[in-house]
Amino acid sequence: MRKFSIVVLLFACVSDNASSDAGAQGEEGGPCYANGTCNAGLVCVVPNKCERADAGVTPDTSPPQDVVSEPVVDSSPTPDASDAGGGCPTTGLLAWWKGDGDASDVQGFLPLSPKNTLTYASAHLNLGFNLDGSSYLEGSGTNAQLPGLSAITIEGWINPTNLNAPGVIFSRRASTAPKGFMFYVASGKLNFAGNGSSIGGNTTLAVSIPHHVAVTSDGVNVNFYVDGVADGSGGGAAIADDAVDALVGAVWASASTQTFQFVGWIDELAIYSKALSASQISSLKGGSPKCN
Repeated sequence: MRKFSIVVLLFACVSDNASSDAGAQGEEGGPCYANGTCNAGLVCVVPNKCERADAGVTPDTSPPQDVVSEPVVDSSPTPDASDAGGGCPTTGLLAWWKGDGDASDVQGFLPLSPKNTLTYASAHLNLGFNLDGSSYLEGSGTNAQLPGLSAITIEGWINPTNLNAPGVIFSRRASTAPKGFMFYVASGKLNFAGNGSSIGGNTTLAVSIPHHVAVTSDGVNVNFYVDGVADGSGGGAAIADDAVDALVGAVWASASTQTFQFVGWIDELAIYSKALSASQISSLKGGSPKCN
């Protein structure tokens, strides 16, 4: 009986010493606090134990188990390529007609009104305006006449199925004493008429072959592009206001009739209030977004 009492006493002593060696939380020998710190003069070391800072041990720099590391977010601004010679333009986009089953303008600036039973057909991207030589679209709303333009870019995809007569892509030009402008195909080549003067491109387009086409005018200099490549230039076709509604696929022949209707489809047509650079045109042809 005496022997058993001695064993119990020894076990109690060992347990008390072990508890005192462990230390309380945050104290020397004890576990670190949940945030990975200890009391003054102590550091949290592996594995989750407080030791003296001068003990030559390696601090535990790993995050506490109950703390979730937040992802690092790059808040630096995205470079603006609008006028840096490349990428899609982020300024100047006035109107953008996708032609995906309706004549709405993505920008809401210049909605179009279909005329003469316009239909839609499979085109470059989804659907496009399917023009049969009599159908066209007319601008509507407060911006129908596009007043105040001093520069312009017109670009989009076309697939002419008849090149026997001129076919207008986009115009804002009266039939008498015209001061406005029109972008059209004549004898298979791109043309731009502005304020009484007309300039033509170099490449002869083929029937039923889709192309990305563009024209830019800064009010003095005109540049043409076919499939993102420069296609001639000239001067003198200035831009001036004309009191008629803009048209897609035709130009005004009189106050109430149209002429030079386009035959084929027009898709992803857009106009800008600036003359885009050659590299911007190339980027748009390559699939860059119009930066709506």
